[in-house]
Amino acid sequence: MKNAKLMKRVIFFLVFIIMLTTLSTLGFGLRVGYYDDYPLCYSENGQPKGIFIEILKETFDSDFDKIEFVYGEFSSLLKMVRDGELDILTVVAHTREREDIYSFNKESVIMNWGVLVSNIDIDSLEELAGKKIAVNRGDIYYETFKNMLSNFEIAVSYEELDTYFDVLEAVDSGQYIAGVVSRLSYMVSSEHLSRTSQTPYVFSPTALKFASQRGENLDLLEQIDNTIVMMKASGKITELFNSYFSVVKKGKFIFSNFAIGFLLGVLVAFVAGMLIFRGVMKARISYYKSAAKTFGQTATKRYEDKQWLENGDNGRTTKELQNIIYNSVIGNLLLRKYMDLAKRENNALSVITLEILNKDVLKETTALEIILSNFLKPGDFIFKLEEQKYVFVFYSYGSIFLEVFRSRVHELAKSHNLDLQFIIGYCKFNPNSHLDPEQMIYESIVELEKERQLLKKQK
Repeated sequence: MKNAKLMKRVIFFLVFIIMLTTLSTLGFGLRVGYYDDYPLCYSENGQPKGIFIEILKETFDSDFDKIEFVYGEFSSLLKMVRDGELDILTVVAHTREREDIYSFNKESVIMNWGVLVSNIDIDSLEELAGKKIAVNRGDIYYETFKNMLSNFEIAVSYEELDTYFDVLEAVDSGQYIAGVVSRLSYMVSSEHLSRTSQTPYVFSPTALKFASQRGENLDLLEQIDNTIVMMKASGKITELFNSYFSVVKKGKFIFSNFAIGFLLGVLVAFVAGMLIFRGVMKARISYYKSAAKTFGQTATKRYEDKQWLENGDNGRTTKELQNIIYNSVIGNLLLRKYMDLAKRENNALSVITLEILNKDVLKETTALEIILSNFLKPGDFIFKLEEQKYVFVFYSYGSIFLEVFRSRVHELAKSHNLDLQFIIGYCKFNPNSHLDPEQMIYESIVELEKERQLLKKQK
């Protein structure tokens, strides 16, 4: 009897310890993988840093310090997520093939694509035949590039390295003639590369997101989505990006102006919040508020445009939308709406990305925006993608001759005594292949980069 009682006590004690351990794991056991992909995620003095890490800080707030971060090499971390050894992995390219293995949050943090870099001038991919190319092990752009060369029947060998920066360093040192990296990694490192430059060959536009084992941690991914929407609407993600890439010059952002604009928009945000109670919908209303502050439009008119965008026509038409310059958040939402309309109504739709080459023109903001806006017809619109890039969306007549567009912009600039130098890229909407606005913008940027390379050769 004594032995039986003792055994019961031991069992009870062990069960108690297991329960405590389980509760502890439930409360503090979130395991997140990260690797070196500066500035999206990276290790600094053993601590996780980067844009994706900042999103997790915003999402989990005081619980952020309870997360167990696992640092490693990307392909190994991806396998750990697949096997359930990690709950979430940062900075994963969302592809249809990966959807069979992983679950992704819905809202992309940023769009990225692969680029071929080289320490020599490459006029044709055939020049790579028989050469050894540096690549990042397990990288989606590596796989795409390999398939592309295989389709062209160009035989090369590959040296798999651990990170993009290993690839860039190896190419710049002359170990390899070329390498495949992401466009962001090249942007970060380009100023420090003495021999390596980007070639005209870019490929595989992908949305970068958080990933989990398929069907697992969906509630956490939803929380992350809500945070991303809020951070995009408030401009925090753009600010983070700019802080790493110096896209916007210092002094451009004036907090007092932001605060005034924010306060002026509070009333509208409050009224909208009474009607829309879900977090994501509230965040989308703040898209409107951000655009109204930035471009100085009246709150009432912009709210009507947002209602059209989110709730359907309500008796309105595309011609009633104002021909103004939107910010990138509103612009992408509108472009998505226009893509749906073009597909439903079998209407032509196209975009032109314009990059201003002479930065001094950017100081003449009023004249510049008059020139760009005057080109549009009712139903078309324009939004600012980056400091020097603008995206024109043409819905009223869908297709446009590039040289007519170029000449017209030059004429308008000349009439305002503005020496405007620019390059352009074009993409026409294909409902069978263009699934989201980022793809259309990406393809127009590819054409823009071809024009840049042509200008370099002419010089």
